[in-house]
Amino acid sequence: MRIGLITPVEISSTGNPGWHLITAGIRWLVRAAVPEAVFVNIAMLEDRADDWRAAAACDRVVLCGNPRFSMSKGNEFWENRIWLRLLSLHEAGVRVIDGWAGSSYPYADPWPSIDEMADAIAAVPFRRRYLKMAKSFPHHIARDRTMQRLYELAGVSSVLMPCSSWWAAPEYCVVKAAAEWDVLLVHRSEHQWFASALHRVAEKMAGRLRVIAPTWGDYEWARLNGFEAELITDPASLLRIWARTGRLFTLRVHAAIPAASVGAAVAIVAIDSRAATCEQFGLASVRFTDLEKWDPTFSTPTCPDEAGVIGAVKGMLC
Repeated sequence: MRIGLITPVEISSTGNPGWHLITAGIRWLVRAAVPEAVFVNIAMLEDRADDWRAAAACDRVVLCGNPRFSMSKGNEFWENRIWLRLLSLHEAGVRVIDGWAGSSYPYADPWPSIDEMADAIAAVPFRRRYLKMAKSFPHHIARDRTMQRLYELAGVSSVLMPCSSWWAAPEYCVVKAAAEWDVLLVHRSEHQWFASALHRVAEKMAGRLRVIAPTWGDYEWARLNGFEAELITDPASLLRIWARTGRLFTLRVHAAIPAASVGAAVAIVAIDSRAATCEQFGLASVRFTDLEKWDPTFSTPTCPDEAGVIGAVKGMLC
């Protein structure tokens, strides 16, 4: 079976390693469900005509984790016009699996309810149009409850599943090892108080601490704000580090989940509603505005029902 994976395809210092960890987990789950699967990579972040011709030659296509529905009013291909491409594939007879779709609502105080976030996202210009297109596809996987509610409001049937990034480690052949260090994963911010708050976290984690930046922008910000950070942008390299990490402090959901899958205890700071993706693993988060007065608490995950997820994926593909 030839399966097109619609995904960010380039690994670079300006990208997000989490994108590739999401897709790595999907590759592993698909192969576990359909051992004879072969993959064709289709660029998600820009409209490449040759890629979509290749997608039309596939038996199935899986939209890998993104686009996530957000409050953005931009016209990015991956969150808007990509649905026209997907609809064309569907109409040509290619089965489209909308895999591990997520929602993103910016930080607000007080925090809105799931229904309020879903209503607000659905009201963004053109969003209802694309949700109506999504209704045409037979299979949808949501990775958070707001995304599932958003689909419910649009009359789209979806299944809530643990985020695929949990299964990135077996795809990259990374296994848990003895803990050698703790890691603070830096994240740039325009809030003036944020750097001082991160320094306080670093002091509390002092000892065998490594400060790591997963993008060039984070690395530049860290250096300007007095951190001795390491720049590591390759997702497999990050996983190998997390496999030897005792505790990980992060603002990135798709660092927390893969790290927890290889044995790290994680502390997650929520900068928006995407942190809810961690709920299915029993991983709690705190709001980033609480960081100034928060003592990091680290939690270990509840392992997901792997056999159940593989069985559900097989049912969608076969």
